[in-house]
Amino acid sequence: MRAIGPVEAAIIDLDGTMVDTAGDFTAALNAMLGELELPSIAQSEVIGYVGKGAEHLVRSVLSARLPYADAARRFDAALTAYQQAYAAVNGRHTRLYPDVIGGLDAFGAVRIKLACVTNKPLRFALELLEQYELRQHFRVVFGGDSLPRKKPDPLPMLAACDALGVRPARAVSIGDSENDAQAARAAGLATLIVPYGELAARGGTPADGVARGAVASDPSQYRPGSLALASLARLSAISRRSPPIAALQPLPFVVFVVAPTSCPSPLRTGSSWPPRSEGSSRCIRFGAQAAAGPRHRFRTRGVVPGTPTGLANMTEFEFQSLANDGYNRIPLIAEALADLETPLSLYLKLAQPERAGAHSFLLESVVGGERFGRYSFIGLPARTLLRTQQVGGAGITEVVRDGQVIETHEGDPFDFIAQFQARFKVAQRPGLPRFCGGLAGYFGYDAVRFIERKLAHSTPKDDLGLPDIQLLLTEEVAVIDNLAGKLYLIVYADPGTPEAYTRAKQRLRELRSRLRSPVQPPVTSATVRTDTYREFAKDDYLAAVRKAKESIAAGELMQVQIGQRITKPFRDNPLSLYRALRSLNPSPYMYFYNFGDFQVVGASPEILVRQEQRGGDPIVTIRPLAGTRARGNTPERDAQLATELLSDPKEIAEHVMLIDLARNDVGRIAQTGSVVVTDKMVIEKYSHVQHIVSSVEGKLKPGITHFDVLRATFPAGTLSGAPKVRALELIDELEPVKRGLYGGAVGYLSFSGEMDLAITIRTGVIHGGNLYAQAAAGIVADSVPEAEWQETENKARAVLRAAEHVQDGLDAGC
Repeated sequence: MRAIGPVEAAIIDLDGTMVDTAGDFTAALNAMLGELELPSIAQSEVIGYVGKGAEHLVRSVLSARLPYADAARRFDAALTAYQQAYAAVNGRHTRLYPDVIGGLDAFGAVRIKLACVTNKPLRFALELLEQYELRQHFRVVFGGDSLPRKKPDPLPMLAACDALGVRPARAVSIGDSENDAQAARAAGLATLIVPYGELAARGGTPADGVARGAVASDPSQYRPGSLALASLARLSAISRRSPPIAALQPLPFVVFVVAPTSCPSPLRTGSSWPPRSEGSSRCIRFGAQAAAGPRHRFRTRGVVPGTPTGLANMTEFEFQSLANDGYNRIPLIAEALADLETPLSLYLKLAQPERAGAHSFLLESVVGGERFGRYSFIGLPARTLLRTQQVGGAGITEVVRDGQVIETHEGDPFDFIAQFQARFKVAQRPGLPRFCGGLAGYFGYDAVRFIERKLAHSTPKDDLGLPDIQLLLTEEVAVIDNLAGKLYLIVYADPGTPEAYTRAKQRLRELRSRLRSPVQPPVTSATVRTDTYREFAKDDYLAAVRKAKESIAAGELMQVQIGQRITKPFRDNPLSLYRALRSLNPSPYMYFYNFGDFQVVGASPEILVRQEQRGGDPIVTIRPLAGTRARGNTPERDAQLATELLSDPKEIAEHVMLIDLARNDVGRIAQTGSVVVTDKMVIEKYSHVQHIVSSVEGKLKPGITHFDVLRATFPAGTLSGAPKVRALELIDELEPVKRGLYGGAVGYLSFSGEMDLAITIRTGVIHGGNLYAQAAAGIVADSVPEAEWQETENKARAVLRAAEHVQDGLDAGC
């Protein structure tokens, strides 16, 4: 066994170590057994199961009451019933073990950093810690749902060490079950205090570093882990020369340690083990001060609530452990201060130096049009991308790596992209935001032809030839925490490649070095302001609106979005267009994608669909946005315009129809009864306009994937119409050119299993020396053709105005 230095941190279990939760387990089990009409259980029987997890507990109880086949058949229903019952009783039948707070204070007296690691779900763990005023003692807390794996896997212990910023060899674990013993030993923790019984029963011997103490005098009041903490409370002092393990002599415990000092072993009394070995004895040494900082600061994520912490310290041991578990993408992270940077300056430093930024992106957000979102994301130039083009009604998807096509698939691109994404088994790091790598890019409007096959052969003229789908495999990403002023550089290593860990670390050092370089902004001097032209002449557009109204009057549909495309010659820097647009039209979804031969610049106010984990449940959200007025130049005028918008019968009728369409889309993939309208027709204000917005949410059915969600919601009803399929057909009949990116979706599908896609509106595409901007208007029975034409002109104006600012000299006078 290896030698260790002074202990710097303690990782402490919750159930059975600090809090006696057997009463809660008993109450929940008896509620479950009552529902299943099975005999109840006594608390004394439950105590033996504490610390082994809910599944083991339920399986053991069922097995004691039913034949094996019946127990297996009823297990899922029993586990669900138990979990529901436990959620209702959490904390009601518990007690704090004696002297636990005193034991925690004893650790704090010498500035030992504390983490609580439990297999209990994080929400329940935090409730118990709050209930008994324990929470302030811990710098970090991990629940069973905070990480992809529970104890006895070593990952929770390693994550705690990582978050505390200490090496495993400098940490002591205090726990109460075999799970704690296995996890700590596998993680390489130098010291472990756990009950002796089960570990010894598995054949633990002195050669394994196992020693047994005496039996506790009053086991009804304590469990071994709580005795360890209680003993610390009774010490008058803890120091390097007075190891606290000495006070544990009369208690049942296991010590697993090798220390390099020759301090006397407190375990020798009444025992022939451990034998003396020259130059070392087995003990625990406390007294090394933790890093400077205030005591009793609780953090589950960092200094600012929600901030990742300690993420940059993955050891090669942990990396190899994750690789051995089958993960083929493992994120390594470097952290830096970014309080003097902006997302744009960081994009220029990190992404632009390589291949002129080709296949990179920048994602930002201004919430409600008035304050920046918590996180911004920079995707560094990707080596691999997926692109799909419709050829003769079929979808051809190519996987391109370093400019070379390495794989081609003909057929449903959604199925292929799902299979491609499933190739990556990605180790998750706790404390990071929803997107830290994955697929990022766009699904063009015409990707609907792979969903509604009857549209496969009705595509209008395709004069741009851009892919219908283009996604970057993002394996290097920079996450900017705008609240905490921090930057997280994330590089995904493939353990199947030689020296993966070393090369990823080297890459992080290289990226960090770029942060010290001066930023080189694209200075935009004045050029020639160019004119615009349209494929859809005004008279032709007005005629299309009249045709759409005839179809509505005939009962074919209720509403349809008819749009036009405006072209403007543009040879200025695409990033300058993004700078101008984000200044003129700050929005919840702001994006700059450099795809090499074309660029996408947008500031979309509207979500297409979001899929996220919330409280352990997969939630899908659609936020229909329809109805617009300008902002007023005074608060009174602003409020007047908002009232006018909410009083407009046409706007309200159109918005209600879109709410119904959203409910129908969500209802196709959500659990019955879970679809709710959480916001209904609220005013959302942006820098220049205000909109009517609603929000529709639902809890996804089991087994639903990203692409099931996308198929159900794509394209947005606000960009197509209702009924959707007939609206899509009419759009093909009336619009003269293929929509391309416009009206589709832009965003990401993350490695963590979440998805966030905006509708591609207020967006410009720069390709072949031209800027293309598109907009549509919702045609209903009482639409006025001239007004609808003007609405499309106004909507496209945001991008065109930004282009004029660039051509007039964006940095003139700077």
